[in-house]
Amino acid sequence: MLVSTDGRTFRTDSFDEIEALIRNSAACGKAEIWLSGDAPYPAAALLLNGTDACVTFFGEDEGEIKMSSGSSAREVLFRAGGEEWLAPANAVISLDEAAVCAEEFFRNLKLPACITWQDGV
Repeated sequence: MLVSTDGRTFRTDSFDEIEALIRNSAACGKAEIWLSGDAPYPAAALLLNGTDACVTFFGEDEGEIKMSSGSSAREVLFRAGGEEWLAPANAVISLDEAAVCAEEFFRNLKLPACITWQDGV
């Protein structure tokens, strides 16, 4: 799997390595991690901030885009594409949910079924 974060991209076959990156990055504040197979799509983008996350799934270029559907009581500020983005409360999920979602995507490169999705932006 290709993993991109902080301007660097690397390949790994270990979900443990990806999960460690997710948890360490979130603990440091706002982070953005992209996961994909050998092709650019499908891809999953994880926006992280402490114990909060927002996940976006890209099925193909200019195709299916889904965003996590959560039940947070508040909006959360994330970093996306180098810019700060205030996610609506209904898109925020827990860091643990995002890690499970990333693992499912890692295993099959399909839209994870472990969370609820809404149409993406």
